[in-house]
Amino acid sequence: MKGQFYTAALILFLTGTLFLSQAFGAEEELIEYFNPPGASKDIFDQDEFVKTFTFSGSAGKLVKKIQFGALLSAYYKKNDNETVVAFSASFRTTVTINGQLIIWSGIPFYPQPSSEPNPDIHVSTEKTVSDKIIISDGDIITIKIGMGDGGGILYNDNEDEPRKNYLKLILDDPPVNCDVSAAFALDNDPEKNIVLIGEEVTFTNTSTGTGLETAEWEWSFDINSPESLPEELKSLKEPKFTFTKAGTYTLQLAAAGKEGDAVCTTNAPSITFEVKCGVQADFTPSAYTIVKGESIQFINNSDVSGATAPEWEWSFDSRFTDKVFPENENDKENPTVYFDTKGSYIVILKATIPPDLCTTTNSRAVAVVDTNLSHAILGLKVLAGFGDTLSSTDKQLTDLVKDEKITLEDIISILRKIAGQ
Repeated sequence: MKGQFYTAALILFLTGTLFLSQAFGAEEELIEYFNPPGASKDIFDQDEFVKTFTFSGSAGKLVKKIQFGALLSAYYKKNDNETVVAFSASFRTTVTINGQLIIWSGIPFYPQPSSEPNPDIHVSTEKTVSDKIIISDGDIITIKIGMGDGGGILYNDNEDEPRKNYLKLILDDPPVNCDVSAAFALDNDPEKNIVLIGEEVTFTNTSTGTGLETAEWEWSFDINSPESLPEELKSLKEPKFTFTKAGTYTLQLAAAGKEGDAVCTTNAPSITFEVKCGVQADFTPSAYTIVKGESIQFINNSDVSGATAPEWEWSFDSRFTDKVFPENENDKENPTVYFDTKGSYIVILKATIPPDLCTTTNSRAVAVVDTNLSHAILGLKVLAGFGDTLSSTDKQLTDLVKDEKITLEDIISILRKIAGQ
């Protein structure tokens, strides 16, 4: 049937041995020539042409490159009625070492094959081996040549001319690795990325290699880190450091070891982490807008996961009011404050880990309004987007609305109080 894939007839399986042919510098060149035995050519229209070789005398070498060439031709495949049903468009070449695929190459065949095969076509392929393959004596390399539709022919070489059926390997000495590979973690925890101010952290050295006892170490923070590492810690194998400033840090480690007789340096992947205060101030007012004569409780939502006994200090921003935070409330965790004067107030919470280890602050704005209808209407006008007509005092309320600090529910509550509900 036209287009049918024909791959059957002859498997030629020969064994040989690859020996050192040429040496230059650290590289070695191994080459093996092969021919069909006892005939001028071998026709294979079933399966593949196959040949294997065994490595000898090059143990421990690294395979850098493989070159392969063959004197090949292709021909039409005909059925019993001498009708052409298929022809080959390419040769399929694979080279494996101990079963590991090194080359897979489809080599186009030009010109198109005919019923009279041309023995002058030479095809070749070359592969630089990216995988690290170290050979041993006795390792086996296998060449397979297959065809597409049609059939293939491998011809005998003329030994009086340059040889064309060959397998060539370029070998080199394997790379000598540095005897230390740098690596580290914070407190031996690869996932750690948060450090608290005042916390002592061990830079756990997890480097590997045979040269750990003689290696030299260099620790450092990058130039954007808030602090520099003291000189006396930089060369220690596993230093400890107590952080005193908040911010983003990047820690680096370089290790100097030996690579043969030479000095080598490896750099560990850097670690970026955050240093922060163990208490993060935060709070929520029980109401953002109240009527004059009411109270607001300030509910402390601070994150105290890194503090055992934080201290609180509450105050008003003096730029906006003369009112002073009550003394009997200003150090409580959740204070309550009575307001008897209308206006806008900025409330500030300062949270400290004693004794002045670190401090964080946060603030919120609240508004106190009169109990008259004009202010309620004003609030509704603000929510409706007519804030440009307000007085300078009332513009502070506008800002609260824009910041979503006052809601329609707040205005409704004011209206109900005015109505006596």
